[in-house]
Amino acid sequence: MSLNRTTRCAMVICAGVASTAAAQDLVSISFPQSVTLSQSTTAGGPRSVMAPFDFSGIGNIINPSVAAPGSGGNASDFTLHQTVGVVNITDVVVTYEYDVAVQIDAFDIVQHHNGIKTLELFIGNSLASMTSMGAVSVPANAVEYAVNRFDFDAPMTGRFVQLRLTEPELPGQGGWAMYRAYPVLVPGAGTLGVAGLGLGLIGRRRRA
Repeated sequence: MSLNRTTRCAMVICAGVASTAAAQDLVSISFPQSVTLSQSTTAGGPRSVMAPFDFSGIGNIINPSVAAPGSGGNASDFTLHQTVGVVNITDVVVTYEYDVAVQIDAFDIVQHHNGIKTLELFIGNSLASMTSMGAVSVPANAVEYAVNRFDFDAPMTGRFVQLRLTEPELPGQGGWAMYRAYPVLVPGAGTLGVAGLGLGLIGRRRRA
């Protein structure tokens, strides 16, 4: 299938502080037990966590404590990580469950310098009936702990949100890692995302 690409803008937040204003609505986060991971909080901790969150295991993915962009790399702070030889990014799916339907239109990803290039977002009121919001790509990023905003065209509503990683920055079977992945809810529904000082714009491509 051919890919139609349109160039848009995405935010890179140069100094970020996480906000968890909607954390009371988020009731669980899960990651498949069957997926092989390299050194990361999820590899060494629980793959399913429930509120109130202590940010262990996969829960670290929304940990509001995060280093500033440009900080040194920290493998012990990776939430998700696959090294060369174990990469199977198509199985990397993070599920966020809310106790009420929320409206979402973006994700803020705190990146390793070998991070994520493309992700697809699914949403629905049941895991048996999820609808794709499309796939979004961002340019390669060499800054440790940089924040890429993956901004989807139209917000959608549901209780379950699934983040599916489809392409790492390195081609082929290159290793990758991610520090955080904050869902960004539309204004008025609260925000679980990253706010910061100093915004830069980079091009992003949407895959239709």
